[in-house]
Amino acid sequence: MDDLTTTTGFYGEEEEPQEDAFADWPLLRIVSTTVERAERERVALGNRRKAIERNNAELPERAKKYLDAAEAASLMVEESVEKLLADVAKQDTVCQWVARLHGLSWPLAGRLRGWLDVEGRPTAGAFWRFAGLDPTQHKPKKGEKCSYARRLKALVCFRVGSQIWKQRT
Repeated sequence: MDDLTTTTGFYGEEEEPQEDAFADWPLLRIVSTTVERAERERVALGNRRKAIERNNAELPERAKKYLDAAEAASLMVEESVEKLLADVAKQDTVCQWVARLHGLSWPLAGRLRGWLDVEGRPTAGAFWRFAGLDPTQHKPKKGEKCSYARRLKALVCFRVGSQIWKQRT
């Protein structure tokens, strides 16, 4: 006998109902953007180090220590914010469904959900168009503003696609 306190989940298990399943979308957007910025900063530091090494420039010991400390701090920030993103994603209904897809992690589900406002896009086609995956959409010319989110397209096409492909799902 079903009562009003439980609902049936994706695979038939019982779940507690959530009052507002989509309330965490703004928080997910902020945290996922922070993760992207921390990741870009870490990559930029690594690229600076490689450029110096490529030019055979000898760094003073003090500069090496600074780069090591900056890379370690950047990695620590990225990991802690990614953990926060995973914790927030576990609270979101859409992220719970996305994370069940074989190969997608909680942080990746949170980053994807941070881009997708469920209430702002009434159809699946609207999501495809916003992500730049609509084949009828024209490609922007040089200097023209893009009509889709380029970072979302990179996230969906590259990150999510490669994770699914790696898992062979």
